[in-house]
Amino acid sequence: MIQKVLIANRGEIAVRIIRSAKKMGIKTVAVYSEPDAEALHVQMADEKVFIGNAPANESYLVQEKIIDAAKQTGADAIHPGYGFLSENADFSRLCEQNNIVFIGPSAYAIDTMGDKITARNTMIEAGVNVVPGYQGEAKDDETLLAEARKIGYPIMVKATAGGGGKGMRLVQTESGLIEAVNAAKSEAQAAFGNGVVYLEKYITSPHHIEFQILADAHGNVIHLNERECSVQRRHQKVVEETPSPLMTPKVRNQMGEQAKQAAKAVNYVGAGTIEFLMDDDLNYYFLEMNTRLQVEHPITEMTTGVDLVEQQFKMANGEKLSFTQSDIPQNGHAIECRIYAEDPENNFMPGSGTVYFMQEPEGENIRVDGYMYTGAEVPIYYDPMIAKLIVWSETRQEAIEKMKTALEDYKILGVKHNIAFLHTVLQHPQFVKGQYDTRFIGLYEEDLKIQPDVNFDFMAFAAYLKYHQLLEDNMKHYNPAYQLLPQNLSIKIGEDLYHVKIIDTYNDSYKIEVNKRQYFLSKQQLSEVAFSIRQGDKRYDMILVKTAPNRFIINCKTQNFEVEVLDQKRIYAQLRKQSGQEEDTNYISTPIPGKIVKIPVSEGQEVPDGTTVIIVEAMKMQSEYKVTGDKIIKEIKVKEGDNIDGNQILIVLENA
Repeated sequence: MIQKVLIANRGEIAVRIIRSAKKMGIKTVAVYSEPDAEALHVQMADEKVFIGNAPANESYLVQEKIIDAAKQTGADAIHPGYGFLSENADFSRLCEQNNIVFIGPSAYAIDTMGDKITARNTMIEAGVNVVPGYQGEAKDDETLLAEARKIGYPIMVKATAGGGGKGMRLVQTESGLIEAVNAAKSEAQAAFGNGVVYLEKYITSPHHIEFQILADAHGNVIHLNERECSVQRRHQKVVEETPSPLMTPKVRNQMGEQAKQAAKAVNYVGAGTIEFLMDDDLNYYFLEMNTRLQVEHPITEMTTGVDLVEQQFKMANGEKLSFTQSDIPQNGHAIECRIYAEDPENNFMPGSGTVYFMQEPEGENIRVDGYMYTGAEVPIYYDPMIAKLIVWSETRQEAIEKMKTALEDYKILGVKHNIAFLHTVLQHPQFVKGQYDTRFIGLYEEDLKIQPDVNFDFMAFAAYLKYHQLLEDNMKHYNPAYQLLPQNLSIKIGEDLYHVKIIDTYNDSYKIEVNKRQYFLSKQQLSEVAFSIRQGDKRYDMILVKTAPNRFIINCKTQNFEVEVLDQKRIYAQLRKQSGQEEDTNYISTPIPGKIVKIPVSEGQEVPDGTTVIIVEAMKMQSEYKVTGDKIIKEIKVKEGDNIDGNQILIVLENA
């Protein structure tokens, strides 16, 4: 029996594994890199081992360091979580060579199903439906173009070692195929060390349906129903639910049997996921197998009552499954939202920074799998997912309403995040009706743009009160008799100015003027950082956190806003900018640190509107930066391979 497990991962999945291990009486060992020294998984584990610098290829991906840490602490098993080494057959073999239990499938199963070309061929032999495509060894341009014509456009170019949407490109016409192949190869090589790609028919109106399976070492395989994972951006899931609104009992049974058939074809042992694409007519095709735990596994746990991590430990111990297919229920409805440190208004650009304040939602059948806390840092080096928010209810509509409320109660101040975007997704009519597919975010991009549901005048007033409160507290520290008199303030929210003036005060009620608009408001202190502003029977709850002496973050409902109290010099500069007296700088920059992958232009070159001028890799994602309008490349300040800082000017432009 496993006595001590080392978790070869970080973040929320490491925390999740530790919780199940502790429940089973298994001791835990955390490994951590330099920026994760104070991470929650390190604090929760029984033991901890430092394994290197921030980049994953110097810490979490160094197999020998993980094995040494296990030996050093006497761990007899390693749980890889997901990502990093979870689907690395060589690491599975290395564990076996060192008499350490790898909590996952055999190296053979990982090899077979981890390479998508081999997996496709294996599934074809096993009689599982697969998407039409080309996975032959010849990858010259002529062969690819010829095979693509046989398949028919649109076509998906996919990396054989890919995952998380990396190394994937959708091609609509023949003219874009070779460029897409080269881009997918480059991204896959950078992300996985394997640039091999293949072609697959793109299913129109595709639904991403996956089946959770469990398989023991005694030949028993069951499935735990399906998960609908079609709300995606950049081919990466952001909202998942079970059951699928599309599913029928008959098709569920058929797909579930094919999922078990796929697992048996590679003698699979452990927890895994068989992923399918389904069209509107309920035709379905094998997509790939994930030979590990999935990010979205909690919704399966919520509807079946099965602890999947606990089952992983039991199967690694050689135990038989204690239930059969008929024992697995489909109880109620569960939804998961992935909370990311990213900017939905800027192409979901990943972010990082300090979490100045965090408050997680609580309540019956609300679950948060996270690892952040107030004061923690979201590092730039890893996946930007902060947490997973999961809710369960009897019906789908009740689950949607519960999730919307939970999102409103989830407060994260200090890093940009996607909570407001997720709230918008759950309100969209197509999602509410369950009539959506993997194109959902792209098709309804305009509908899903976040519309601030706040009163900016009241937020400016809240910032005024917070600023004076802090100023008064600071002054009274030096002079207890100090009385702060009301005064006017100019406050910047985003790019707009709000001039706040207190006309009169009545205890906690105020007559105010904001940009010459007058209000009668009252304030109620809710906590050290939160208070409500009332106008008649309307109430606006806000959280305000100071980030600098004159800067705040204000949260209202699901949204955060950066606020600055301005002095006269800054007010003048802001007014000049708003009146167009300042010329906008013409340059390309990236908001977060990264690495220059490619610069396909040269100085002096004239480029038309929409031309890609630089490709940057940051937080495991490649981003293409394009010019707006016809431009001339005036100066290139970096070169390919350079590491860059956030907001660093990369290319200076001139209007053509």
